[in-house]
Amino acid sequence: MKVFVRGGQFFADGFSLRDSFMMEEGESRLLSYISAGGCGCALVTIREGELTAQGDTLIIIKRREGAEVRPAAFPLPQEATIQCDGYSVTCKGGALPEIRISGKAEKVLPLMHPLSAPALRLIEGQRQAIVEVTAHSAVGRYMALIALAEGNIRLLMQDCGGEILCAGNEITVTRRFDDLCMRTVTTRYTWRGDAFDLSRVVVCGRSYAPTREEMGRALLESVMAKDEEGTLALLSDDITDARMIYDYFGAILSVEAPDPSAPPTAASAIIKKDGNLAISTYDFDFDPNGRIENVRCLEE
Repeated sequence: MKVFVRGGQFFADGFSLRDSFMMEEGESRLLSYISAGGCGCALVTIREGELTAQGDTLIIIKRREGAEVRPAAFPLPQEATIQCDGYSVTCKGGALPEIRISGKAEKVLPLMHPLSAPALRLIEGQRQAIVEVTAHSAVGRYMALIALAEGNIRLLMQDCGGEILCAGNEITVTRRFDDLCMRTVTTRYTWRGDAFDLSRVVVCGRSYAPTREEMGRALLESVMAKDEEGTLALLSDDITDARMIYDYFGAILSVEAPDPSAPPTAASAIIKKDGNLAISTYDFDFDPNGRIENVRCLEE
């Protein structure tokens, strides 16, 4: 397996690595690194074609050819637990965070972004038990609310942003994206007694006309920001439902530069796939007006 290293200077068993190295089935190597966030080490092993790492300092991302290793942005994982109304709720941080709920009913809720320092709090005065989850993420503060009714568990909301404000029955999340359009997305959640109404405002800090080679990247960025107007502006007139595009790509954690061997119009993103982080690369077909009419995942 070819193992790529990104995000710092890496060493395998003490030998400096440029950008990748090879490993065989059953082999283990001690990886150490120096990065902007600090230094660390971990034993990595290939078992049944899967790369795993001991310890909490590395994040593994699947690639079409092999895997990629990056330093964790913060110590991983961490856990917090709360008992309430016949339920036990545990939030596990890490590269693939989740909430496990047991008791009157059981459920596992996968969460969006790698998280650290999770904290749980029971919100009083509601018709049903509601647990607030807060944590740190690479894109800002994380917040989720979970309703625990008799035999019924619901994830009411989850979001990340540089700023989260709670006032009365409203939660306002503001997130700024370092993308081509310098978007700021403000999402407002309004509590209606048993669920949230949601409204979103997207403001672009600059007007940007992407080249043909940048169209794919621009589309992935607009999907990540859930910018419906920006998404549809990049698509052929035959495509009128942005939600269909959101469903196709799923949760995009970040937009990445594609491998140099990819076509010039290709774009890559880190997504969650089959319970793991993976890099997917897409290429695009264009209509006579130069807008995207088809998306092809090059990993399929």
